[in-house]
Amino acid sequence: MTLLEALMDTGMPFELTWCPKGVFTADDVANTLGIEPRSVAKAILLRVADGSLIVAVVPGDRRVDLKAISRYLHGKDVELVDRSKVAATVGSQVGAVTPLVGLVDSRVSIYFDEALIEEDVVNIATGDLGLGANVRTIDLVTTLRPVILKISKPIASSVSQRSTAPRCDATPA
Repeated sequence: MTLLEALMDTGMPFELTWCPKGVFTADDVANTLGIEPRSVAKAILLRVADGSLIVAVVPGDRRVDLKAISRYLHGKDVELVDRSKVAATVGSQVGAVTPLVGLVDSRVSIYFDEALIEEDVVNIATGDLGLGANVRTIDLVTTLRPVILKISKPIASSVSQRSTAPRCDATPA
């Protein structure tokens, strides 16, 4: 089952978004969709010292706080999965990792940053570069049942840089 099929099987209403090649970062996605970076759900793949995997989902204008996750895990070391190993680990490239991976891979726990819950609708990756989906945050929480914690901190430079990437298209599902 693909991640997009998993999304369709959830029954959640969603709107597909498409971004052209070269739109990669949360800021780029936000700029091309005409939304605030905080409305992009950035999914980061982490490995815990015991070998377990976490997808930490934070607003696009924030970064994951590894120390906060480590504290929650009673001091276990937590690290980013090496970029070159992300696709082999969860089947999605860096930039396309999605919180939906927890629906098809039981090895992966999903953690949401509490700041993400403040957004009514977020744009998530679908596992394929360039293809995203706008979904209601409450639907994501109800479907994925993530651990919800304060796991992010501001990005050092909080000023978003406007991209010159072309606008994305949105298509209702």
